Amino acid sequence: MAVFMKYVVKAEKILLGFFILLATAIIAYNVIARRLGVAPQWGEEGVRYSMIWITFIGSAVCFRRSAHFGIDVIRRVKSDAFQKFVTVFVLASCALFVGLLCYYGWKYTAFAFASQQKTPALGWPIYLIYMSVPIGGILTEIHLLEVLLDNVLGVYKIQE
Repeated sequence: MAVFMKYVVKAEKILLGFFILLATAIIAYNVIARRLGVAPQWGEEGVRYSMIWITFIGSAVCFRRSAHFGIDVIRRVKSDAFQKFVTVFVLASCALFVGLLCYYGWKYTAFAFASQQKTPALGWPIYLIYMSVPIGGILTEIHLLEVLLDNVLGVYKIQE
């Protein structure tokens, strides 16, 4: 599993870096072009779609690093058994929610694919944007399993 996760994390980092760089480049181009009076119509749309991909892939990375918010009062309870219970409850709740997100995200993506919808300014197939939801959800589920194996069961160690 460690070898598989190494490639998953590397792919996530590459995708995040690509979309961050793309959004930054589009914003810079848009600012300069706007100043020259020739701003493209697709600039804001391209940045918006990059941010959507950044959000869903970045959310998965945050689960892996346990970077999402926690309720401090609950996390300060010293009992190991209580902490494991809370961790399992939170992971199960998140897994359920993300599973539903994957399911409905996939249904919506399939609908957009079948209907051949296009984005307004760029003219891209809209399912390419909607695909970020199930892909981000699958990555999140993988990382939730990874956190469960590390923090609760202690049979796996998350490596950076």
